[in-house]
Amino acid sequence: MRPRALALAVLVACGACSEPRGEVVFGVTSDYRAGVDLHRLEVTTDVGGEVSHSAIELGSAPGSKLFPIELPVRDLPTGEPVAMQVAAYTDTSPADTLVVERRGATTAIGSEKLLFRLHLSSKCELAPGAETCDATKTCASGLCIDPFLAPEALEPYAEGWSKGVDRCKPAGAGAPEVAVGAGQADYLPAMDFDEAQLEAGPQGGHHIWLALRARNLKQSGTRTVITGSFPDLGLVTPPLEVIFTLLPDEGDYCKLYGLRFQLDGGGVDVALLLGQKLEVTATMKDADGAVGVGKRWVTISDAIVEPI
Repeated sequence: MRPRALALAVLVACGACSEPRGEVVFGVTSDYRAGVDLHRLEVTTDVGGEVSHSAIELGSAPGSKLFPIELPVRDLPTGEPVAMQVAAYTDTSPADTLVVERRGATTAIGSEKLLFRLHLSSKCELAPGAETCDATKTCASGLCIDPFLAPEALEPYAEGWSKGVDRCKPAGAGAPEVAVGAGQADYLPAMDFDEAQLEAGPQGGHHIWLALRARNLKQSGTRTVITGSFPDLGLVTPPLEVIFTLLPDEGDYCKLYGLRFQLDGGGVDVALLLGQKLEVTATMKDADGAVGVGKRWVTISDAIVEPI
């Protein structure tokens, strides 16, 4: 007869074995030519702190690969952190030169297969003297962004993902639409001249929180530029430019929220802005060249919220 303690241990182990396991597929694309501009990828994968390395030869020779390249990380429990760095090298003169690199990180969801797009962009080329991102950021289409994306921001893996499968821009999509709303933690619809609370930033400056709702623009790689003007003061705000992955929203729409829009750059006295009318313009341009523009008037609050 099996001892009770041993039987209990077996049950616990079997319970762990039945836990749903997920997968993250890192999909690597590039506007560089495999085997011509780039000859080798050095891939570093970090799963829960366990790091592994691999190399991929690029080109048309037997055993080498062309873009797009899928790099799957399988058998992941829910909440498991997974990160990948892809560094691309050329063998042309000077030989073995690092040309571009990109990082991505997320957490897994058991039983789901997610796609994390990693695009090796020529706008991020590590040429001599070029500006580089700090260690906390990665370069995407010329901008330094956070390499981490929450799993909710990733799309489900689908065959043909590199050929335009996009839940924010489905096949046959019409003209792009952009709406300017509000919200730090979600998109909230807003009307013209609704009040926007002016807040003091933790590192100086004063901002309002904006959010955008859009459709018929690509989920990844869409460049968002927000500008603002105070016509009564003859002032123009510094632009905010970001490339963030759009999050799915109701219907055919996607959204961005938590956009910290600073209003007093360039030495502007913030007291002048209180109670003023601000015209906000959001321009979104995706990798296909489609452009959507949204505008909204905002009334700046009469008081400033200070950081806690």
